[in-house]
Amino acid sequence: MRYQWLVVIVFTSLALGWSSAHAQIMPAGNPKPADKPEPSAAASRVAPDAPVITIEGLCGSDSFSIAEPDAASRTSASPDSKPARPRRTTSSPVARNAGCRTIITRAQFEKLASVIAPNQPPQATAQFARFYSDQLLFAREARQLGLDKGPHFDDILKFTYLQVLARAMNDDLQKKSALSDAEFETYYKDHAADFEEVELLQISIPKQKQPTAESGSTPPSKVDAAADEAAMKAEAEKIYSQVLAGADFDKLQTEAYTVAGDPDDAPDADMGIVTRPELGDTQAEIFAMQPGQISRLISGKEAWHIFKVVSKQMMSPSDARNVVNGQRMKAASEALKNSVKPQFNDAYFGTPASPEPAKSAGGGTQ
Repeated sequence: MRYQWLVVIVFTSLALGWSSAHAQIMPAGNPKPADKPEPSAAASRVAPDAPVITIEGLCGSDSFSIAEPDAASRTSASPDSKPARPRRTTSSPVARNAGCRTIITRAQFEKLASVIAPNQPPQATAQFARFYSDQLLFAREARQLGLDKGPHFDDILKFTYLQVLARAMNDDLQKKSALSDAEFETYYKDHAADFEEVELLQISIPKQKQPTAESGSTPPSKVDAAADEAAMKAEAEKIYSQVLAGADFDKLQTEAYTVAGDPDDAPDADMGIVTRPELGDTQAEIFAMQPGQISRLISGKEAWHIFKVVSKQMMSPSDARNVVNGQRMKAASEALKNSVKPQFNDAYFGTPASPEPAKSAGGGTQ
């Protein structure tokens, strides 16, 4: 049982380490089987039982290896027994077993790669092969040194096994949350408004000025909130008049934050493409507008807002499907989390900070 856990740990370490070390070549999201690149003509001609990785000097019968023992290695002692540890100095290279050889076939490698690094282009697959070979060497050496008998090894095994199970549960929730083609087609038609998109420009004018301290270390003077709000309301009306006259949104957004005393924190006026949920309470008003239209001066909790609709369109079915499946997956995950109520000792952990409320992208209610 101990070494069955070790197999899981090695595979998990590969998955986590590989994805971290090679994030730049891993595609975003979960690629579909149809996205899998075709193997090269040369690779396609390699037989399933033909070697694709050969490691001279390394035995292939470790329980954490996908390779079967090579004939040349069968005369040596099993690595899962307790081999005598060779004497060595810390400055000399580790002596490999000249009578050992690890051979991994195409079928063995592709089975592993399909789980750990699926749907990768050829260059990424080759890098994964090198990564896996290095991990086999390090794992074998750790076994030889008895590092798996260390005082914390079992604790690490248990925690990593916990992570593997949790990830498996997440994968299961994701699969069960995914709509079938027929289910999605019906949902897409029945909830068409949820998949409308608008491209927006926005100017936010803070209702309060940013307090500034005098030179030196003296604290800022007392803020007159009412006077600040009146001044910023006048600024908002001035900016709104300029917007109606055709002034540049980026320039006016910077001007608004400059007047508020915080020019470095001015947001980008180009919001890009947004959906209804991202606009909070302003969604109905904004989606009723046509391209080129400018909204009224909208009062939010912390700022005034001016919107301009640049374009309107429907989300593509593939994007919509990803959104729906993601929402269903999140709901299923939250339902599972909320089925229990863990309690934490505040005397030990400290009083936990309250989670920040989610803000709408458009700031329509802020």
